[in-house]
Amino acid sequence: KAAPAPAPKPKPAKKTDTSIKGWFVQVGSFGQELNANGLRSRLKSAGYDTRLQKIAIGKGYAYRVLVGPSTSRAAAEKLAASLKSGQQLAGMVIEYP
Repeated sequence: KAAPAPAPKPKPAKKTDTSIKGWFVQVGSFGQELNANGLRSRLKSAGYDTRLQKIAIGKGYAYRVLVGPSTSRAAAEKLAASLKSGQQLAGMVIEYP
């Protein structure tokens, strides 16, 4: 007689990426990943360090474009001012995670 197959192990819950910490400037939130990547590419070409954050909303997703990280809120606020004057983007300073 063959031994019964072991029960599949449950997948661990998705955790927030804790390797990314600090203050960021959120410069956009999009319903389509393609649009978020367009802004992200533009900012990367201008020399900014960017991240794309996928978040669940209702039955779908939103894609946030973040610039940073900065080590302090004050540094992120300076970055936000630079993005406003240099890229015409009004951003919101957030702490992550």
